[in-house]
Amino acid sequence: MEYVINKEYKNIFIPDTTFNNLIEPVLYYKNLKGKNIRTLLTNQLGIFFGIDKKIIDFVSETNDTLHNASLVIDDIQDNSITRRENPCAHIKYGIPYSIGSSYLQLFKYLYDMTQLN
Repeated sequence: MEYVINKEYKNIFIPDTTFNNLIEPVLYYKNLKGKNIRTLLTNQLGIFFGIDKKIIDFVSETNDTLHNASLVIDDIQDNSITRRENPCAHIKYGIPYSIGSSYLQLFKYLYDMTQLN
């Protein structure tokens, strides 16, 4: 198995495919496609205030990912069975894996925010 510097964490060596596997429960919700109200609102406010497109995209992606990560935890706490008419992530992937995925995404974006200049 070849280890590379993961694009998300510049100083951590993990297999490239492993990172995507670790965040699969959060990506599962992201791929279920909601209404994208947060993204639309962020884009419109960013354009209105004349914010650079790269910053708007970063904020939109961060909001979307953190929202989906929080939904995974929320569904576990509420003992939910379905989300957007599909099985909840913790039903499909198990509770420990789903919790780990959510916290990994949270820590990733906390790390990313400390790297902003």
